[in-house]
Amino acid sequence: VMAPAQSPRSEDLRTGTRVEAKIKLFGVLPEEIKSILGQSTAKKGILRLFDMLQHPQLNKRLVYVMMEAFLSKLFEKNKFEALIRMLHTHHRTVDGHSARRA
Repeated sequence: VMAPAQSPRSEDLRTGTRVEAKIKLFGVLPEEIKSILGQSTAKKGILRLFDMLQHPQLNKRLVYVMMEAFLSKLFEKNKFEALIRMLHTHHRTVDGHSARRA
C-alpha cells in the first residue's frame, strides 16, 4: 500500500525543515564531543553528515547494508551472511555486465 501523494512543499517550508533538522542533529551530539573537537569542527561534521543524507539512492543502500548487518547478527547460526554473499554474487553488476549466472 502506497502513501497518498502529497502536494509539493513551499520553498520556505523546505528551508525551515532543513534548518530545524540541522539544529536537531547538532543537539544530538554530546557536549563532550563538541568540546573535544571544537564547536566549529563539530558543526562542520554535522553539516557534512546532513549533506550526505540528502541522497535518496544512497540512503536506500545504507538501509539495506544496515539491515544485512542486523540480520547477519540476528541469525548467526543460520549462516545468513553466507546467503547474503551468495545473493550478491548472483546479482551484482561488474564492469557494466551482469554477473548473474544462467
